[in-house]
Amino acid sequence: MHRIFPLMLLCGFSGAAFAQNDAMQNDAPWPILPVSLHWVGVPNAPALQATWVLGSEQAMGAYVLRVRIAANGRIPPHAHPDTRNSTVLSGTLYVGFGESFDESKVLAVPTGAVYVAPADVMHYIWAKDGNVEYQETGVGPTGTVLASEAYMSVAGESSQQTPESPLATISWLAGCWGSESAEAGSGEVWLPAAGGTMLGVERTVEAGKTISYGFMRIAANAEGKLVFTAIPSGQDETSFTQLNLSADAITFENLQHDFPQRVIYRSLGDGRIAGRIEGISDGVEQGIDFPLKRVLCEAPVGKAP
Repeated sequence: MHRIFPLMLLCGFSGAAFAQNDAMQNDAPWPILPVSLHWVGVPNAPALQATWVLGSEQAMGAYVLRVRIAANGRIPPHAHPDTRNSTVLSGTLYVGFGESFDESKVLAVPTGAVYVAPADVMHYIWAKDGNVEYQETGVGPTGTVLASEAYMSVAGESSQQTPESPLATISWLAGCWGSESAEAGSGEVWLPAAGGTMLGVERTVEAGKTISYGFMRIAANAEGKLVFTAIPSGQDETSFTQLNLSADAITFENLQHDFPQRVIYRSLGDGRIAGRIEGISDGVEQGIDFPLKRVLCEAPVGKAP
């Protein structure tokens, strides 16, 4: 699945680029010269610069993006909704696949070679030996989804928690999550921890209409246990206190509530979360599962493929 090709096999690409520029000019083909490119910095990543050569992130159709990484710069684990073919223009790029940055698993991609990042596959990049410039091509609209640990690392200093903070244990919850069992537009969005809280919002869409929504908050109480507070649409605020907490799961409980009595989030480690509510209703133990998949925050969250 992860392939490298010599540059000569892609020589036809430049012709396609010129053809698109020709269509825009309504005249003879006209090259896009390097001096005409507008390089900009990437937020929270001082080692990176990027420029759109053709197209844009939200536009339909083919695009060309160039990226520069300063020596030893890194791009944390991330994925794109479309397959991207990246040609190394200068330097040697090191690429790895997975949700965690592992230096021992990177593959060297030298100048003139191409690596393929399949759609929705987490990968990471490293300019290990020096400055690198490469060019990415794909079909938009596109975007970038960060792995859980990467989302927290680039969220900014204000969102960082000390290791002692119990919120740090559930940092994997931060981000945008689309429902895998409900209509498009359904899902949850959680802000990274900051100021001692994680804040969330949820929405359920049915037949093209929002049928329910709610606001959520997680914060530690005086005893140091996390408390999940839900404010569903049309209902009173209800709080559930931490019952169990591990590196990849948390259970909240409120035995005085009618239903549910427990709220559970469990990280599956592959960009998915298993959400569940359960308890006793009408004298019978019941449970409802809410499978969630990490999605682009700028796109409507919803049923994921």
